[in-house]
Amino acid sequence: MEEQSTFSVVLSNLIGAVFLLGGISVMLFLQISRNAALKRKVLRWSLVFMGPVVLGFFWAAGAPLPFILLAIPGCAFIAFMNLRNIRFCNACGRTLVSYSLIFRQKICASCGESLR
Repeated sequence: MEEQSTFSVVLSNLIGAVFLLGGISVMLFLQISRNAALKRKVLRWSLVFMGPVVLGFFWAAGAPLPFILLAIPGCAFIAFMNLRNIRFCNACGRTLVSYSLIFRQKICASCGESLR
């Protein structure tokens, strides 16, 4: 088995830490904030940012190129599903997550307001 260089190990650990801290901070923000418009922007930008971070982690960890090329549509699909299934109520600001692959939530489970 080929041994990884010190730079590669440090880089993969750094990228992993960025992914972990970024993901936790976005998750906490989406749960705590009640500003639905800002939460939509933060979610979009975090998904745009986190996809390349995951791919960079795979690259730094020494994943082969075919694996990374297959991971690109996987990251895009995960981002699409998160954008589709995470919604925010304009009335109360709650974050609502639908786990259905087919149906989207139409009303807020907290206040009953219709979701756009």
